[in-house]
Amino acid sequence: MTKLGIASIILNIDVYKDYPPFLEKLGKIMDVHVFYFQGKPPRNSRLIYHHVPYKGSITLYNVWKILNNLTPIVKRENVDAIYVLDGIFYEVLGYLLSKKLRIPLILRLRTNEVKVRSLTSKNKLKFYLWKNLHDFIIKHSNAISCISHELLNYVKFITKNKICSKIIYHGVDIDVFKPYWKKLEEKAVLSVNALTGIKGAYILIGVAKNTYSIKYLVVGRAEQKYLKMLPSNLRYMGYIKRAQMPHIYNKAYLLFMPSLTEGLPDTVLEALASGLPIISSNVGELPYIIKPEIGWIIPKYSINAFVKCLKNALLDVDLLIKMGKRAREYVEKNFKWENYVKKTYELIMSTMSK
Repeated sequence: MTKLGIASIILNIDVYKDYPPFLEKLGKIMDVHVFYFQGKPPRNSRLIYHHVPYKGSITLYNVWKILNNLTPIVKRENVDAIYVLDGIFYEVLGYLLSKKLRIPLILRLRTNEVKVRSLTSKNKLKFYLWKNLHDFIIKHSNAISCISHELLNYVKFITKNKICSKIIYHGVDIDVFKPYWKKLEEKAVLSVNALTGIKGAYILIGVAKNTYSIKYLVVGRAEQKYLKMLPSNLRYMGYIKRAQMPHIYNKAYLLFMPSLTEGLPDTVLEALASGLPIISSNVGELPYIIKPEIGWIIPKYSINAFVKCLKNALLDVDLLIKMGKRAREYVEKNFKWENYVKKTYELIMSTMSK
């Protein structure tokens, strides 16, 4: 293990347990210090956890108070760099820590928050203030890891190409997410988090209503208003723990993603590793990774376009299984966690050398 030590900030460790193991994988080759406010660290973790004592609401409003509690703990550990995931709280706190301790800030962008907020924000002034703060931190980071070409292009535009920014895909645990390779009794289509507006709920419901012969399974987040509109062939299963998801993927022939915006969703890599072809809208990094041999990208965002694709895909189950096998091989080759670790390490080291 290298002597390099990085600091990352997690609000609630209990929530982080459901994330893909980004930091755990980095912890194989460097000291990763995680500073958290809530929850209980997992057992058998290679990460170095530090609880940050703080009373009050953990918000941007109180960030200066939080910074005063956090700084001496981070300083004591002599970390070499700050590595934070996106989210305005983490971005601001990471930026202030890096300036106060005079160490580099590496920001990992996983979601096009600008697009998400532009589609969902009802308060234009709040969105304007958030965007300016977000852009400011991007400009003043030392390096940025992006999950998609869309995010990379945004960073290059905001920074005028003056900051080191690279696309670094995350990985998927192929020993956990794997196919059973058996034909199912019913034709099932799986969607994840798709009963939310930003994930294309109205498209999903519209498609289901136009394809009553197809069974739909939906897991994850849902907005109440859409739960009142579900047709009989769409089953909402609620929140499913990550440990149970391999079984859920194997209940379906394919993954359906009618999202309005994406980065590179974990569920896509997990589905591909589980042998599921993908039908997706033309968003985020999906057009770059969903090749014709493993899925379909639908350029026209309409119920009719998705219905046509789904009906045609499910006509040939044997072909779907063959595509699923190619999807599995594709993920095994291109989305190893070792690639993420190697490229992230190189980005951090190149930043440290400047």
